[in-house]
Amino acid sequence: MNTKNVLIGGFAGGVAFFLLGWLIYGMLLMNYMMSISPYIPGLYRDESEMLLGIMFLSNLLSAFLLAFIFDMGKISGWMPGLKTGAIIGFLISASINCSMYSMTFLLSKRGMLVDVIASTVMWAIAGALVALAMGMGNKKTS
Repeated sequence: MNTKNVLIGGFAGGVAFFLLGWLIYGMLLMNYMMSISPYIPGLYRDESEMLLGIMFLSNLLSAFLLAFIFDMGKISGWMPGLKTGAIIGFLISASINCSMYSMTFLLSKRGMLVDVIASTVMWAIAGALVALAMGMGNKKTS
């Protein structure tokens, strides 16, 4: 395992996931996702109560998963990173959403679909950035 590249890709991807999550879920889809969620008092934290450090840790762990898989699979370049990130993101998000839908009332079928699409896009873009960052770690300096 190329530890340096996994670290570079993981940290770059962690930042990408965090910013993409803010853009996609925090800005573009926030009102929609809230409108389709059931009202359960205390379910969501207020913005001032959100644990941003833990949120970033979650994003970092997702990015390290991608970086580790990319390193083991010798995936390099933004397009293979994008495609592989999309496949991994789709499988993970579809699995989690199906599980949540089967056991709770937090999601509707439409909510599942929107979340899987949004997550897949986020993982695809993060995958491209992780692969690019890992490729930068391979460049030799003279």
